[in-house]
Amino acid sequence: MSDFKISDSKHIVIVTLFVVIIIGLGFFFVKNINSNLSYMEPPTAAIAIKSNATLILKEEDLERVFEGPLYDSTTVFQSMIAASRAGNFDFEYSYDNNGVLILEKYGELSKNNDEINNGTCAGICVFLNEKPISRLDLDSIIVQPGDVIIVRSSK
Repeated sequence: MSDFKISDSKHIVIVTLFVVIIIGLGFFFVKNINSNLSYMEPPTAAIAIKSNATLILKEEDLERVFEGPLYDSTTVFQSMIAASRAGNFDFEYSYDNNGVLILEKYGELSKNNDEINNGTCAGICVFLNEKPISRLDLDSIIVQPGDVIIVRSSK
């Protein structure tokens, strides 16, 4: 006969339960890790990419061109922010007492109260498809696929 004792069968049951618990916990953690990694995937339905638009920054004798995707309701102002981050250049702005946007600095361009006067501007000038845009409208005009935004000095 074998030397099998009751105490040996208790050890087998305990070891088996331990292995089952470890395997169960392993499946649980793998499932949770996969679900927590979902934030790394780009959103699919929340943001629809319409197409690309172009922003051209004209500084003195330098011209920098940025092209990037448009999302639903991308404004000219949002496009300017995205280009400054992509191009790693300064974009400083503030708001006056009436909540009107003031462009302080964009790349090497600096403000000089960029209001449009009879088709001309002073300071930092913004154009959409060669038409001047007032700073009052920068955050309300929606950029369309194929649009070209030009930011330049009035000089």
